[in-house]
Amino acid sequence: MKRRIYSFLTKSKHLTPDVSELFEEQDYRNQSAKRFIRDMYWLRIIIIVVFFAVVARLVKVQILDASMYQKQAESLHERLVTINAHRGKILDRNGNVVVSTVNYSSFVAYPKWLSVQHRNSIINGINNVLHIPKNELMVKLSDEKKYTVIASNVSPENAARVRKLKIPYLYEIDFPRRVYRYGSMGVQMIGLTNMRNEGCSGLEASFDSLLRGVDGEVLLQKVGKFKTAPRIDNPEVLPISGNDMTLTIDARIQLVVEDVLQNAVTKHNAEGGLGIVVNPRTGEVLAMAQYPFISPYAFDSTMIKDLKPRAITDTFEPGSVFKIVVSAGAIEYALVAPQRMFTAGRYYFAPYRRTPITDAHVYPALTFRRAFELSSNIVMAKISDIVGCERLYKTAINLGFGSATGIEIPGEVEGKISKPVYWSKTTLNVMAYGYEVSVTPLQILMAYSAIANGGELLQPYAVKEIVSPNGTILYEGKKHRIRKSVKSETARVLTEFLEGVVDSGTAKDSKVTDIRLAGKTGTVKKNIMRKYVNGRYQTIFVGFFPADNPQYAALIMIDDVKSAQYYASQTSAPAMKEIIEKISALLGTSRMNIAANVSMSAPSNLSEVRGQHQRDTQATMLNEILSDTLGRIFVPDVRGMSVLQAMTVLSSKKIGCIVDGYGIVKEQLPNAGTYVVPGTAIKIICNKEKLAGF
Repeated sequence: MKRRIYSFLTKSKHLTPDVSELFEEQDYRNQSAKRFIRDMYWLRIIIIVVFFAVVARLVKVQILDASMYQKQAESLHERLVTINAHRGKILDRNGNVVVSTVNYSSFVAYPKWLSVQHRNSIINGINNVLHIPKNELMVKLSDEKKYTVIASNVSPENAARVRKLKIPYLYEIDFPRRVYRYGSMGVQMIGLTNMRNEGCSGLEASFDSLLRGVDGEVLLQKVGKFKTAPRIDNPEVLPISGNDMTLTIDARIQLVVEDVLQNAVTKHNAEGGLGIVVNPRTGEVLAMAQYPFISPYAFDSTMIKDLKPRAITDTFEPGSVFKIVVSAGAIEYALVAPQRMFTAGRYYFAPYRRTPITDAHVYPALTFRRAFELSSNIVMAKISDIVGCERLYKTAINLGFGSATGIEIPGEVEGKISKPVYWSKTTLNVMAYGYEVSVTPLQILMAYSAIANGGELLQPYAVKEIVSPNGTILYEGKKHRIRKSVKSETARVLTEFLEGVVDSGTAKDSKVTDIRLAGKTGTVKKNIMRKYVNGRYQTIFVGFFPADNPQYAALIMIDDVKSAQYYASQTSAPAMKEIIEKISALLGTSRMNIAANVSMSAPSNLSEVRGQHQRDTQATMLNEILSDTLGRIFVPDVRGMSVLQAMTVLSSKKIGCIVDGYGIVKEQLPNAGTYVVPGTAIKIICNKEKLAGF
């Protein structure tokens, strides 16, 4: 209505200009008032929405997410630090510590916080103690990163010397590290751990859950700018150390086998080798050596092929040592008498073969026993025709071929022996002397152990027991009988055959005075890319001793022999003889009724070593009196001895040792004549190539 009145008045010619302007101004004010009311309405809505949004946010922060923000706030001045648990020790069967855990250190600094004076004190201190070049330290401290590692893998002794300097703004970080007391001894079997202290190979991996322990933790608060202290209301959780594992390995025998193996491989220009010693009556593994050795402190990806335990992971065609299978089948089933005569000759053209079967030497005729002793392929092939496919296969299976032995070390393979239905027409004859079948070295040794103990196939084991810190036995290795592989009478006859091999057959070079040894040699051409290569051989000797009461069964294999003397009788057999001589000298005459004058391969034998430490009777008596009085042990002088001799002398005194290098001992720390508590490990330094890590 107002608008109509206003329109009428403004169109009237009788109104003055002032009245018209008055109405326009009034209309403008009315519109402005409406806009203001509308704007205030929306403003109130916005304020209400913002208010409730703020309230909701406060509820979320103060109530719903309060714990999360509290943790974030605490993380700015608190941090939870893991206290690494020590892995359990690994000991040999005699209680000697083989592997233990020691806290090593890394030293770090924050270059941004350092003055010139502080940088110089760090450089001079670290250079004096750890002998790191000053220019290298200057480069590290010039880096503007948040923090810089000045030195890593610092031994406990050197770390203590650095701490004594009390260098400002230099911080220490501890971490557990495995220490191998005998260097590279048995590393492939024992295994390695990674940076997180977890077992990643060998027995370390198999029993990782029992060895690892439980980590502890402590909550640290910032106290000042650079210091921290444990939080009072959050008690420290102490770590629980891992359990100790005792092996069936005898460190003395292990070192003997490794020493002989290294010498044999070097002498015959071979690529590598391995040696195993077991107790044939229980299945305990006393030694498992492999060459090339690897350093547990300087391991890298190029050494992976040498890390695997080849005694259980690698298969090969066994050659003549497999002749025990066809012989066992012939005797077990009463098919061939030991004195039965066979024609041998120069060649034997077996049915379906394009090439003849030959022998290294020509024999017109041989008895079954004599053919075994002289390793005649021709006669063994003829005997296999009598035994037949099914009996030969069954005998091989009963002796453990074609299935894993069951040892605790991870990575074991089964080998391969096909069922007779898959055999070619020539398989029976060639399998009789060890071809067209693949086995592991440990399978071969356990088969011979079955012959040694009267026919029982046993499961080998390398772990004697695992014991918790409070003495509870968590795991115990025991003798485990798999099956009766052959009759006792069969085993007795085969033992006589094997003794004949050593006395007058192909293994005469392994014969040891006053020790009855039963064994067999084998020489095999290497099969590379499905082709047998001339001039590339694997040689093997496997046997047990004393033959009348076997206490040890042993195998030594030399891989890829390239020397002119490549037969097992020239390579593996002499090495076995040396192992037997050294083991007998090491363990004494009462164990195997052997000659006492067998020498060790070192500057002096054990009797000379003992004499060296008993020249002055009065001084020895005084040392013993002081040791008994103070409860400490007198450290003997082991300089000039081999590692094996030094270890024997020290272990008799209940002293451990950390081996640096190999060969002859030239230095020891602490020095001879000092006193240590029982169980202390001294460091012996040898005069050949040192192992990295010390």
